[in-house]
Amino acid sequence: MFDIPAGFVRDWLAFHDRRAARQQWLWRASVITLGIIAASGVVLGALR
Repeated sequence: MFDIPAGFVRDWLAFHDRRAARQQWLWRASVITLGIIAASGVVLGALR
């Protein structure tokens, strides 16, 4: 077995949690942005 310090494990897990949260935020932001663009296209198409 390896002797890995508990502090290192906590830091490593926190890093990966922050990375996953950032990726989720970027995914949600891109979906919302594309939704707004699509809705704008529908509205502009309906007005013509």
